[in-house]
Amino acid sequence: MTCLRPRPRAFTLIEALAAIGVLMIVLPVLLQGFTLAGGIAQATRQTADATALAQSKLDEIIATGDWQYGSTSGDELIGPTRYQWATALDQFETEINVQTLTLTVTWERRAALNKVELTTIVYMPQSTITTSTIGTALGGGLP
Repeated sequence: MTCLRPRPRAFTLIEALAAIGVLMIVLPVLLQGFTLAGGIAQATRQTADATALAQSKLDEIIATGDWQYGSTSGDELIGPTRYQWATALDQFETEINVQTLTLTVTWERRAALNKVELTTIVYMPQSTITTSTIGTALGGGLP
């Protein structure tokens, strides 16, 4: 009497080639997905950094009263990205002592210019308004 042993289980050559073929199709798609996710994460982080910088600078400019002296600007390096910021002061509708202060942060990503803008309303008491401040608020000096 012969004893039948169970045959060892293994992959056949066809099954191994099919698995490699599936991996060759799926792996590049997965890597592309990771690359896209990394790019989106970087763009989101840069936008969050720019927004935080804009809020911080706007708070600082309002707290120190520097907005009353006209436009200010500067730049900040956060991580590998350089952000440029600038303020603009405009007259608010018809009120002479109420103005809008806009702070714009710009940065470059992949040869494209991105920006974040924050705008608030500021009040300058009548006693501190001078002709140079009014000229600056209206977009230029007085003639």
